[in-house]
Amino acid sequence: MKTARATTSRMKIYGDVGIVAYDQIEDKLQCHLCGKWRRSLSQHVVQAHGWSAEDYRQEFGLNRQQALICEGTREIEPFSKQKLLLKKEWLDEGKT
Repeated sequence: MKTARATTSRMKIYGDVGIVAYDQIEDKLQCHLCGKWRRSLSQHVVQAHGWSAEDYRQEFGLNRQQALICEGTREIEPFSKQKLLLKKEWLDEGKT
């Protein structure tokens, strides 16, 4: 992963340190690094910037428990995982 302090000291920061900007209408969070609005910053910072979620939280003064996934996605995600597990079980039953 990239060294956070060395990178952000030379670049524009979007939003306020210590706060994750949240758009209630779009249900998206703003990335401090590029300013883009995403439903999941934890995936975005890894894929787009090569940072770990832990490095991102530390660099921008966020609590270690700070969610980097928007509220709507957190509500949907458990149901999606459960649906995938049920589908896998169904497929596994068909193989025997």
